[in-house]
Amino acid sequence: MQSFFDSCLLLHHKILIVLEEALFMHSNELVSLCSAGNGEVRITHYPPLPISALKTGNKFRIAEHTDVGVLTLLFQDSVGGLEVEDQKSLAAGKDGKFIPVESKNLGEMIVNCGDTLQMWSADLLRSANNRVTYNRDLDADEREDVIIPSRYSVGFFGKANPEASIDPIAGLIGKGVKKEAVEGKGKTAQEYYNFMHEKTYS
Repeated sequence: MQSFFDSCLLLHHKILIVLEEALFMHSNELVSLCSAGNGEVRITHYPPLPISALKTGNKFRIAEHTDVGVLTLLFQDSVGGLEVEDQKSLAAGKDGKFIPVESKNLGEMIVNCGDTLQMWSADLLRSANNRVTYNRDLDADEREDVIIPSRYSVGFFGKANPEASIDPIAGLIGKGVKKEAVEGKGKTAQEYYNFMHEKTYS
């Protein structure tokens, strides 16, 4: 697990370097904000359950949420159920539409932008709502006794240095569509992570 963590941390930094180049930022501008290696690996097991528990749309394997960190590197099995909010529909004022994100094999990696990167980029890069429900291919099966099998995922959640500000980076202000009233405004990364943790579990 330590070796896997180290590999993910290195890849996380490499992706940040690519983003620095793509956004015409100074070299090491994003990477330096994550130099402490403040990330975590989370292994999630979703037990089997009847599809009837999820088809109503009132329950989920994981309810919709955004990731608080910088980048999430996600590996999942082929059971399905991961969905992400459609950004095109959201931009058109039609929120709540989710699209499936499937993996054909265990070697595929999904990269999600987190809240911290959204705030640093002044909303140019968006932290999309995601959730886990059931594979929508099962909608054609009208039996109520269908059991959705176990699902496993492994996520690396890259985070900023605890003392780093999460205010927009000066060179990126104006490139995005920054809204006022940002929940993390004026906070350090650790203050924001603590705030969101308390908000989630309160």
